[in-house]
Amino acid sequence: MAIDWNAEAAATIAFHTATGSWYDPLANSPPPQTPPVNWNALAAAVTAAHDATGSWYVPVTPVVTPPVDWNALAAQVTANHEATGHWFL
Repeated sequence: MAIDWNAEAAATIAFHTATGSWYDPLANSPPPQTPPVNWNALAAAVTAAHDATGSWYVPVTPVVTPPVDWNALAAQVTANHEATGHWFL
């Protein structure tokens, strides 16, 4: 079966017009779930960065990854194995 590229484009444009997100609704996967942008908070952060540095940019908040509790993971894997006979997390 050939892909109808015109239908794909029309559906994608219609989805973008309705939601502001680029996604092909004719695809067999669900649309990405992205939180709405708080434009006022973003503008405030950019303005604060400009006031502090004299440069216009979007400040990036560092991502902090919590430490891994290896004992808890091992306990979960062991419990899964005991319950099912398979090793998985």
